[in-house]
Amino acid sequence: MTDMSPGRLRAYGPDLEISRRRILSLAAERLCHGVRTLPPALCRAKGEESERHLRDFLAAFLPKRFAVGKGYIVDRGNTLSYETDVVIYDALNCAVYPLTQAVVMVPSDGVAAAIEVKARLYGGYLREEFMKARLVKSLQPAAPAGGARIPPFVGLLAFGNKNPLGRAASEYTRLIREYGAGAGFDAVAVLDQGLVTPAPAADAAGAPVRVEALGLDTLAAFLRLLLAHLARFPATFGDPVLVERDH
Repeated sequence: MTDMSPGRLRAYGPDLEISRRRILSLAAERLCHGVRTLPPALCRAKGEESERHLRDFLAAFLPKRFAVGKGYIVDRGNTLSYETDVVIYDALNCAVYPLTQAVVMVPSDGVAAAIEVKARLYGGYLREEFMKARLVKSLQPAAPAGGARIPPFVGLLAFGNKNPLGRAASEYTRLIREYGAGAGFDAVAVLDQGLVTPAPAADAAGAPVRVEALGLDTLAAFLRLLLAHLARFPATFGDPVLVERDH
């Protein structure tokens, strides 16, 4: 008989253990493999494939209240983000404006998260992507009725890293000291290495970032942060009009 004890489910034989952690670890392995098996010469294609792999995965994984796309975020003052690799937005309440078949424009009111994706993280990329994240964090969505506005979760996810994770952590530390912990990423993840996040306020004076070497469990840790943010996203928000009319 199949073992159905709490915390463990065995199926298809005694050697296959199914758990949430194991499934997400296998998912991370498949995502990495799908990107790394592309020919090295196809650098642009590798970047586009890494974005597509992550969007497809999140579209299947996230609660159906949220949709996943690629495109631009615009606020009520007509400030526009850079093109964002992964935009997660409220599919039930948010008016989306298609620019092309693959690219959309989403009002900041309905954006819950934005993720930049790299097939491989190189030196200098972190600063470039951090500046894009600062712009997304600066966009001004309407506050939900009776509450303060919730800025979107902004992350960077790389499928590989040219350098050890500590190199990204050092660069992230410099950026936080220059711009502040709340200005950029909520998490930097390298799928087969680990996770770098801003340290809690109590620790920030000594160590502005927290580094966790997680291997293929990095995806699960990144998703926990993302889902915790999505759970706090308001059920309703302001008028979803893209551009306010002049009167």
